[in-house]
Amino acid sequence: MIAQSPLKVASASNRDVIEGMVSAFSQQDIDKVMDLFSEEAVYYDVHGGSVSGKRYRGRGVRLFNQRLFHRLPPHSYEDVIILVDGDQAHASWTLVIELPMVGKTLKIRGCDYFELQQGKVTLKSAWLKSKAPLAIVVMAYAVTPASFWS
Repeated sequence: MIAQSPLKVASASNRDVIEGMVSAFSQQDIDKVMDLFSEEAVYYDVHGGSVSGKRYRGRGVRLFNQRLFHRLPPHSYEDVIILVDGDQAHASWTLVIELPMVGKTLKIRGCDYFELQQGKVTLKSAWLKSKAPLAIVVMAYAVTPASFWS
């Protein structure tokens, strides 16, 4: 369940955009995700060479997310909280990845900061917290036959 924001009621359409973003990421639907970004949107990943994370812009946002969806095992989001104030939003969540080959579930807390203009995300910056680095799970999934994860 997504918690309601106590902030500005006038931000309802921006709230819908962020709820749509969480849903599209959960479905790993690249077209739905990209429909919510502006053409020249900027995305800062959790990893990268700078303190802000690696920066992607415009078409690079699509390419990054396509790679992510290809590498990330099927997953869902729990404990989603969305706060919207005007053209800024914050979403916190728990990413849940089932790992049937080892009988475990990986849970990673994360959050995203968004800036929006005219109903589109112009900036998304992500943060993660976990015991195991997500990169290890993504790499293992990417090199393992799909039948192994079923």
